[in-house]
Amino acid sequence: MEIYLNDAKLNLEQNLSIQQLIELQKLNQQGLAIAVNQQVLPRSEWSTYQLQANDRLTVFRAIAGG
Repeated sequence: MEIYLNDAKLNLEQNLSIQQLIELQKLNQQGLAIAVNQQVLPRSEWSTYQLQANDRLTVFRAIAGG
């Protein structure tokens, strides 16, 4: 199954949740936000959302400042 992570194509051999993908990619979760197909997904749904073929994930970090 192909998905896109920050516009880079990834081939997944198995179905994963967003939480599993984050762990597989070894991303630091502190301050992390994820949009799936241009919709921000609440952190509470990361472990239950199952990635689908051609999903487009945008991973970004919240930065405080002013």
